[in-house]
Amino acid sequence: ALVTPPDGMLAAQARNVPPSTNLCALPESAGYQSLDHRHYFVEIHDPSSPGPATWKWSRDNAAFVARWLARNGNELTVSTTGFDAHIGFRNGGWVELTSDTRELAGLPGTLVRVDRVAGDILEVDTTTATGSLNPADFGNNPKIRAWDSAGAVNLTTGSFLPLENGVEVEFSPGDYRTGDYWMIPARSG
Repeated sequence: ALVTPPDGMLAAQARNVPPSTNLCALPESAGYQSLDHRHYFVEIHDPSSPGPATWKWSRDNAAFVARWLARNGNELTVSTTGFDAHIGFRNGGWVELTSDTRELAGLPGTLVRVDRVAGDILEVDTTTATGSLNPADFGNNPKIRAWDSAGAVNLTTGSFLPLENGVEVEFSPGDYRTGDYWMIPARSG
């Protein structure tokens, strides 16, 4: 099982664009609907979770991550909370608690929703945690990564699932592993 490659695949598309008679109007159901260029990152979270496998996504290549320094109750201390309102952790957003040890072992991290960002503190809703919130359980280099999906999404096959702004993904039947990922560039214009 360790050497057999996973065979699950993902397809991505911008929502189908209906024919339009007015070339100056962008229909609500048009393909990619953002003026921003994005690099979507879709990753398998836990292929063996109870029930269906789960996945998560980010609109910025899952690039924002900070060192996890400490925990005090529902407060997680991090090295940085971000650069601005668009790049970093946000109130109501979801994060994954992980580490180099867990990633190298192919283990999923703990997903949890952030209630409030204050200074270098993330106040989290501990009732939403999918696993441990104890930094000692994570091994070397504990870290927290920002995600744009609303936690772990159940993996279903056979139909396109919306991410945002007209971007859709479809999983094929097959085997998946924690950390399997796909990158989807989206360009305006």
